[in-house]
Amino acid sequence: TYFVQKYSRQSNRPVAGISPEAHALLKHYDWPGNVRELENALERAVVLGSSEHLRPEDLPEALVERTEPSHAGILRYHDVLNRVKRELILKAVEQAGGNFTEAAKLLDLHPNYLHRLIRNMDLRRQLRK
Repeated sequence: TYFVQKYSRQSNRPVAGISPEAHALLKHYDWPGNVRELENALERAVVLGSSEHLRPEDLPEALVERTEPSHAGILRYHDVLNRVKRELILKAVEQAGGNFTEAAKLLDLHPNYLHRLIRNMDLRRQLRK
C-alpha cells in the first residue's frame, strides 16, 4: 500500500509488503479513526517490524483484538499465537533470572522488541511476581 511504501522509504527499512494474515486483519478492522488511524498503524508496523513483510504481530494489539468476530478463525489463530508468545516470554525471563537482555538472547529477539512485546502484552505485572 501507499503508506507502507512511504514509511519504508522514510525509515530506510525495506518492506516488501503485507502478509495475507495482516492484510485480512487490516481489511476487516472497523477503523474508527479512519485513514489517520490506518496510517499510524502502518507507520508503526513498518518502523517496529522485524521482517520484510508486515505480519499480524507487527500491528497494534488493539487492531488484532477488535477485528470483527465474523473472522473468528483468524482471531483464534492470533489468540493461540499470543498465548504461546506469553508463555515463551515468561519462561525466557524466568530462565534468564529476570534479565531482559539475556531473555531476548534466549528468544533470538532484539531487546527493544522484547520490551515492546512485554509492554503490549501487559506482562509487567506477571514478571514482577
